[in-house]
Amino acid sequence: MNSEETLKKYGTKAKEYIGDKEKTEGLLNKVTKMLSKEGLSSIVTEIKDLISYISDVTKGRYKDYNGWALSTAIGAIIYVVSPIDVIPDFLAGLGFIDDVAIVGYAMKKLHDELQRYHQWKWKEE
Repeated sequence: MNSEETLKKYGTKAKEYIGDKEKTEGLLNKVTKMLSKEGLSSIVTEIKDLISYISDVTKGRYKDYNGWALSTAIGAIIYVVSPIDVIPDFLAGLGFIDDVAIVGYAMKKLHDELQRYHQWKWKEE
C-alpha cells in the first residue's frame, strides 16, 4: 500500500474522531507523549503543527477548516500512534520510517489548508 492509499484508509478512520472531542483529545495526548521518541525527531515540528490544527478545530476556535483536510490530519496522527503499521515501531532504527513518510506525505497534501490555518493563527496571536 502506498502513502496515498494508507492516508486515505486512515483518513476514513478519522471520521470516528470528528465530532468526538474526548476521543480526539485522547488521540492528541497519545501522539504528544510519543514526540520524544528518537525516530520521530525529524517530524516533531510537523506533528506539533497537526496537533495545533486539529486541537483548534476540535475546540471550535478555528472554524474555516476543510473537512477533508481535517480527516487527513487526524488520519496521519492515527497512523503514527497505531501499533499496527507497515514497519513496527519497536524495530530500532527502522520502526518510524513509515510514520515519517506518512506525515511527510500528509503535510504535502495539507499545505494549502495549513497555510490558511497559519494565517488565521497569526492574526489570533
